[in-house]
Amino acid sequence: MVVAKALATIGGILTLIAGIVDIATRNPLAHYIYGLNVISGSIMIYLGILGIVAGLMTLYGEYKNDRDFVIAGGALGLATPTEFSLLSLIGGLLMQKEKVKA
Repeated sequence: MVVAKALATIGGILTLIAGIVDIATRNPLAHYIYGLNVISGSIMIYLGILGIVAGLMTLYGEYKNDRDFVIAGGALGLATPTEFSLLSLIGGLLMQKEKVKA
């Protein structure tokens, strides 16, 4: 449980930072970390907004302990040019499902 929450938090924060970097510099964060420049330009503004939404969804789901929000935020973050949303996706999959009592 602790590992899942930690992965979701780290993935959400890094996806949020990557979205802000995408908007501010119009280059993906991977360009500054690895030196790769696969995509750049005005499309990065829209992908940055998508990354910010994905990071906020992940952090909100982790705060509310909602597995579905964390998984949805991680899956939405996969559409952005960052690999850090995989951490939140893995963290969401590791979170325990709530048991429904009938």
